[in-house]
Amino acid sequence: MKRNFRMLAGPALISALLLRLSFPKPSLYPLTFFALVPFFSALMRFERPRDGLLCGAIFGIAFHYSNIFWLNTISIYNPFIYIGIALVGLYLGLYGALFGWGAVLLKKGLRRITFLLFASLWVSVEYLRNVGQLSFPWSYLSATQAHNLPLIQICDITGVWGVSFLLAIINAALADLFLSLKTHRSLKESLTSPAVALALLILTLLYGAMCLKHDFKGRYEMRVALLQPDIPQKMKFAGYAGTNEETKSIPPVIDAINFGMLKNIQTGSADLVILPESATITPYFGLQKELLSKLGIEAQRISAGIFLGANREVFFDEAGREVSPTDKIASAGAYNSAWYFLPNGKLFPRTYDKMHLVPFGEHLPYFDLIPGFQRIIVQAGSFMKGKNYTLFPVEAHGQKFLFGSVICFESSFGWLLRRFAGRGADFLVIITNDGWYEDSAGPYQHYDLSIFRAIETRRYVLRSANRGISAIIEPTGHVTNHTSLNRRETLTGSIYPRPSATVYKSIGDLSVLLYFALPLYKILNLIKRKKRGKPG
Repeated sequence: MKRNFRMLAGPALISALLLRLSFPKPSLYPLTFFALVPFFSALMRFERPRDGLLCGAIFGIAFHYSNIFWLNTISIYNPFIYIGIALVGLYLGLYGALFGWGAVLLKKGLRRITFLLFASLWVSVEYLRNVGQLSFPWSYLSATQAHNLPLIQICDITGVWGVSFLLAIINAALADLFLSLKTHRSLKESLTSPAVALALLILTLLYGAMCLKHDFKGRYEMRVALLQPDIPQKMKFAGYAGTNEETKSIPPVIDAINFGMLKNIQTGSADLVILPESATITPYFGLQKELLSKLGIEAQRISAGIFLGANREVFFDEAGREVSPTDKIASAGAYNSAWYFLPNGKLFPRTYDKMHLVPFGEHLPYFDLIPGFQRIIVQAGSFMKGKNYTLFPVEAHGQKFLFGSVICFESSFGWLLRRFAGRGADFLVIITNDGWYEDSAGPYQHYDLSIFRAIETRRYVLRSANRGISAIIEPTGHVTNHTSLNRRETLTGSIYPRPSATVYKSIGDLSVLLYFALPLYKILNLIKRKKRGKPG
């Protein structure tokens, strides 16, 4: 019994450890090229799907929980968060179990292309993790390669899925080679899968080298200033959830820091100034005439648009219709929003309201049906979901450009930024507050995902983060400049917007269907055989 468990747990835990080390921190990304070999080798040897299920569950829970352990940094705000993070780890572990079970079940009769099945199934399961209210697009294989620019240029065709497939097929080919040598198969049979994987790797790198030589810059320069106020999260949290004295005194202090940074920007030195998510926590921001006026005056003085994050409160009557705050109010809600002041000082008439909220942070999917669970156990917020892909105008050197913005967690979803590009955005903005996670792996993992968004759409990405990492990212994924964590600074630079066309921008995640093809074929084949009374 112990021996059987070691056979299941050993390879799973070794792979989980190696893969975890591939991610920030410590970002030992070359490990990804062989991290899954022990796990895949075990699955290739197993005959019973239930063994694959258990091995996959051990791998999935160990890897995913260790890779999101940094979320426990918010335990100082919620003592029950340990329970929530453990539940998320268990939930994500189910995808590992699904992969392990499916890999063993479907590999029968596919001896020569088992490596292809494993890679296809891996990406299929990764994609499933990207769907629904509980979607958590973190910890993809591709995410480990954010700074391996030659390898990830194919994202403008395949999205992140192509990189994950390449890494999975390399791991599967190495596992297949290991087992071939161990069972003394012929040299030709042993080298088939590594040869295919090597060919794909070479083609990918050649395409990457070609893209890195290409000039994706537009003709006109736009000067930008990204403000990183470095407000400690403990201070922000007390400013809206502390004592009465704290909620009165802290928001003006934060606003004073923001204005101090704005005043350091010289007139005419920038075309666009960006502050992070929740840059101001002053309640009812949209109704604060004095604060809005001061921001408008700064936009006029600098002669630049000012873009910043602040909640947008809304009010409803008994019929559920949105009304003004002076009307009879039956209920109220709030959006996590982004606001824009034009260079003439006027407030742009539309905000961007965050559409994809953080599960268990900004809303509680499914579990909100359990009385008290959201308020007492998880203590999650309850923001409303936005609906509109708002585009904001900016002018530089007599040229008019449009940009779209996402907020925090949304930058994890390639399909979301792709839709802004499809609606006419010339460049993209990400505003976030990763101050919750201090100097853990979280801010680094989140920052890395922004690089993929630039490559997928071949657009500049401007990232403004409260405590870092703020960055200017070129369409190739090259980071022009970036800040450090936990430092108050203003990042300045130039971008050259150009609305490039990419395959991914045109078709999005439709290429994922290719990865589903082989697993679905095998599933249908098994169903037919079962109906005929034949073994799989």
